[in-house]
Amino acid sequence: MIGGFIIAANCFKLKKDKQVAGVFIFPTYWYVAWGLFNLYYYPSLNQWYSFWGGVVVVSCNLVWLSMAVYYQRKTRAKETNKYGSWGEGYYQKTEAQLGEGGGVCITLRPRKAASWLDPIRGSSR
Repeated sequence: MIGGFIIAANCFKLKKDKQVAGVFIFPTYWYVAWGLFNLYYYPSLNQWYSFWGGVVVVSCNLVWLSMAVYYQRKTRAKETNKYGSWGEGYYQKTEAQLGEGGGVCITLRPRKAASWLDPIRGSSR
C-alpha cells in the first residue's frame, strides 16, 4: 500500500508539471503488467492484504502511465506545430521584396528541425 501512495505522489507531481522529462516510460508498462498478474495470483494464495496493496499500486501506476502518455503526446504535438511536420513546408519565408521588373523576390531559409537532443541542451541552438 505504501508503494501505491508513493506512486500517487508522482501522479500529483506530474499533474503539477504537465510534462514528462528525463523518464523512460517503458518500465512502467512492465510493472503494470506484473501488477495485473499479481491481482490474479494473490487471491489464489489467500494473500488478501497483498491483493489490496496490489490494487492500490496497479491503480496508481495506470493513472501515472496514462498521464505520462497524454503529456508526452501533448508535448510532441506542440513541437510538431513549432517546427512543422515532414509534410509541411521545409522552408520558412524570411523576407519578401520587390525584384527587378516588378516581381516579388522571396528569401527562404530552412526551418529548424526538432532534435532528440533539444530537451537535453534546451530548445535554442
